[in-house]
Amino acid sequence: MNFFSGYSLNFLQQEHIHRGENVIFRWSLAIFETMRLAFLFLLILSAEYLRAQQQIADSLEQALQHAGSDTAKAMALFKLSDFWSDKDSLKSASFLDVYAKNRVNEWYNALEKFYRGGALFSFDIYASQQAYMEAEKLLSAFETKDAYRYRARAWHNFGIGEQLQDREKEFVEILLSKYLPLVRKAGDASLESSAYTSLGLVMMNFADYTRAVSYLKRAATIQDSLNYPNKALVSNIYTTLAKTYLFQGDSASAKPALIKANQFLAVANDSSYYPDYYLAASRYHSFAANRDQAKVYLDSGQALAERLGMQYEAYTMEFERYRLLRDAGDYAAAKRILLAMLNRSDIRSVSKNRIQIYMAMATLDSSLGNMKAAFNWVNLYAELNDSLSLIKSRTDLAYMEARYKTAEQENQLLTLRNSNERKTFYIRLIIAIVIAIVLFSLYYYLQRRRKYQQAALLIQKQRQLEITKAQLEGEETERNRLARDLHDGLGGMLSGIKLNLSELIHVRQAEREPSALAIISRRVDQSVDELRRIARNLAPESILQYGIINSIESLCHRMKSDTLNISAQFIDISDQLSSKAKVDIFRIVQELVVNAVKHSKASEILVQCSQSTDRFYITVEDNGCGFNTTTGVIKDGFGLHSVRKRVELLNGSMQLDSQAGQGTVINIEIDAEQNG
Repeated sequence: MNFFSGYSLNFLQQEHIHRGENVIFRWSLAIFETMRLAFLFLLILSAEYLRAQQQIADSLEQALQHAGSDTAKAMALFKLSDFWSDKDSLKSASFLDVYAKNRVNEWYNALEKFYRGGALFSFDIYASQQAYMEAEKLLSAFETKDAYRYRARAWHNFGIGEQLQDREKEFVEILLSKYLPLVRKAGDASLESSAYTSLGLVMMNFADYTRAVSYLKRAATIQDSLNYPNKALVSNIYTTLAKTYLFQGDSASAKPALIKANQFLAVANDSSYYPDYYLAASRYHSFAANRDQAKVYLDSGQALAERLGMQYEAYTMEFERYRLLRDAGDYAAAKRILLAMLNRSDIRSVSKNRIQIYMAMATLDSSLGNMKAAFNWVNLYAELNDSLSLIKSRTDLAYMEARYKTAEQENQLLTLRNSNERKTFYIRLIIAIVIAIVLFSLYYYLQRRRKYQQAALLIQKQRQLEITKAQLEGEETERNRLARDLHDGLGGMLSGIKLNLSELIHVRQAEREPSALAIISRRVDQSVDELRRIARNLAPESILQYGIINSIESLCHRMKSDTLNISAQFIDISDQLSSKAKVDIFRIVQELVVNAVKHSKASEILVQCSQSTDRFYITVEDNGCGFNTTTGVIKDGFGLHSVRKRVELLNGSMQLDSQAGQGTVINIEIDAEQNG
């Protein structure tokens, strides 16, 4: 592992980066009283951390045992795999193998690939990257925030693999073009903060400290805006920010960043972030020439890192110890540290580590006056650097070739996919057109059928109206004929009889016997009056002679009695009504008044007529017994049938409102034909 680059890669690689028991403490930046107290604290802290880790493992095992559904069991297996991914890769993979024997659905299959990438990360980066890309492909089928979040993390971890293979530019490209857009779609501000932290780390590694500070401040600002910020992550941001300031030589800005990092660590409940903080604090005091204080922090951090099994951080602090000794002028002690590190196979196996050690050894031997040894170290540095350059060139060529082949395959797949999509589109288009034609044909048929039915109903209604009109006209003609016959025939005969009776009464008066004949004469008079009334009802000449208002008033007057009062009101009645309209209106009023007199048992009847342009309104209201309109009696009873027919013939409407014991109101609206 390359531990000299000045930053850690463990952050956000997996879910387990933020864990720990509630071990709350405050570590002051003041000088430690004694090394004994410092190491005692570290022992307690690391013990708490290990105990917390065991408690988490036990809790996850219990969650697996009590999982009630396949999905709950799957998530428990994934979390266990994630927990062990940086501790025991084989054990981590074993939980995923259990899931593979009993798969749930496509969503959990995609998650299995994601967590498989984490299990492979520590010993096979290439296989891990492949697993992450398989997860990305499967997750892209889901348009949910969780899917976007997992896809973002898959790309981030893939980018970490690129970074570990010295392809940091590719890592930056992934962060900007893949990770950040997905994080924003997921609406996860915490992950967005992590992206800017990663960018800050990369910029720091490139010695672009200004941009590194900008990214790290942006990450801190996002975390500060959250209701529940990730305290461990915030502490890591400020620790990295402090180191960046120190690389710039700005210790004044580094100090408040370290203080903030310590404050967040005190409540983060995750001691795994302390070693990196101690390293930054040691560099701060070394920069300020407080070498004793720097050594205290370095000893504390290295002891904690070794206790927690964090070898990367422990080796980084060992190299930092070399720098302290070198700056103090103790070249011999510094040289012993480098030689001890060079003898470790895990450190020596990384070429970049050897390069930095070779150059550092050359500098130390030169300072000690061992020029021959220094020259040898320089030669070793040059040979290894040239070799690495060649290897890097070959690696870059292989990588470019692999990317070209991958792009070519993706283009072929894209062409095939586009072809299939076009075929699918045309098939769907044809189906849609056929469905549209069928639906239009059905709609056209139903419309034609509806119009035909409406036309048939209209013709039938017109025929019924014509029949009704003919019936009413026939009735009116017959009434006129009967009226003439009664008036000219029977009326004349009765008038002759009355005349004869009058002469006979005159003769009998002389003989003083008038009583019986007088009675007969009065009855004949009554018969003549009744006959004339009937004749007027059958053929009311008064309508044509005196108008509709006088005719209706005369009707109301004739129908009155001692127990029944009938009144009439007229509003805006035109003199230009046609003769036919006058007769129709009179017949309707006549029928309604007669019905009310016969059936309503009312003491008051009100007739109201009004006109508005070519529409005529008739209202007949009584205070009689009324009737139940829901019984259906009104359809054929009470003499309303002929009224309905006449109203329909006049293109009108009739509304009846009646309740038992509360009287009746009939409203009629008809066309009022005007004289030309």
